[in-house]
Amino acid sequence: MVLVSGEAGIGKTYLVRSVLADNTLQILSAAASMGTTAPYAPLAAILRSYLRREPRGLAGCGRLVDYLALLLPELGPASPSGDAGALLEGIQCALTVIAQQRPTAIFLDDLQWADSATLETLAALAEILEQSAIVIIAAYRSDAIPREHPLRRMRAELRRQDRLHEIALPTLDDVGTVALAAGRLGGPIGPQLAAQLFAHTEGVPFFVEEIAAALAAGQRLRASPAGFGLAAGQGLPFPEVRARCRAPAARSALNASP
Repeated sequence: MVLVSGEAGIGKTYLVRSVLADNTLQILSAAASMGTTAPYAPLAAILRSYLRREPRGLAGCGRLVDYLALLLPELGPASPSGDAGALLEGIQCALTVIAQQRPTAIFLDDLQWADSATLETLAALAEILEQSAIVIIAAYRSDAIPREHPLRRMRAELRRQDRLHEIALPTLDDVGTVALAAGRLGGPIGPQLAAQLFAHTEGVPFFVEEIAAALAAGQRLRASPAGFGLAAGQGLPFPEVRARCRAPAARSALNASP
């Protein structure tokens, strides 16, 4: 299993989707939602997306389909027992059947919001990944998992099994920040604007791209032999959002915004 981590705006989703787009794998993707999440919701979304392509694709799981119906009512009557062990076996069977038909990559985004049942199941699924043509890639915000978060337990269990590959995305340095902004603006950036961009964004790609787009759209730039700079009387279009968002109350307010 592959875990991709980094703070909000670092480019986790963009990276994973870019890599997966450049191959011939079958791609199944889902994202956890902020707030109350139904048990197994991301896994149910993955299986449902597969069934939309292959309505009879899970028939090979036999009687275990009755347990999968606990997550997917469209499969028919669910087993009345609700046995968690049988449900896990059903999910394992489903992934095995999917991978037998075509090598598959499963992408689960925003795993920091996943429910405990999903995270426990992911840890238990790691063993079948060694036996099937399937890879599970999950992305999560490293700044959104407190010490007691069940994602930490899942990660520790996968590490203990030696069945985890972790990719932690860092922020851009000053050179990378300027290169990204220059690419969006279509030309070199002068030293003064470069310093301001890095100070305001601290190398978070999302903020770099948003500020660059606003600069271009708002006609706030002037060209010079040294590169783009701010026109007279102009400032950067956004305040120092990162400095303000470090406070827990500010982060909570932003997360709660529609």
